[in-house]
Amino acid sequence: MAKVKITIYKKIIFEELLDQLDYNDPGNKDFGICPKFEVGQEFIINNIDDIPNGFCSWAWSDIQRDVAMILYGAEPEPRLKKSHSIYSSCDEGIRPVIFYIERVDDN
Repeated sequence: MAKVKITIYKKIIFEELLDQLDYNDPGNKDFGICPKFEVGQEFIINNIDDIPNGFCSWAWSDIQRDVAMILYGAEPEPRLKKSHSIYSSCDEGIRPVIFYIERVDDN
């Protein structure tokens, strides 16, 4: 049975957009790079219906389609050197997280 490994590849913050934040909003007081994940952190899934423990539900919603494609054997475009893999990201426009998603087969 195939599994999918999701690795946190990169966390980005677009500094040039920070001046657009309303710093009077208490939720923006400590706004910065995404605090949910750490670069290099890995998650393994066996079933597309199982959100990995500790995974951001918003990010999962954004990448779930790509995870499903890889889990079920698709070769997405653009094709990477490693088959059955893709880079995907959450859609948080100011501080996105980039995920590397790859199929891992049980041997």
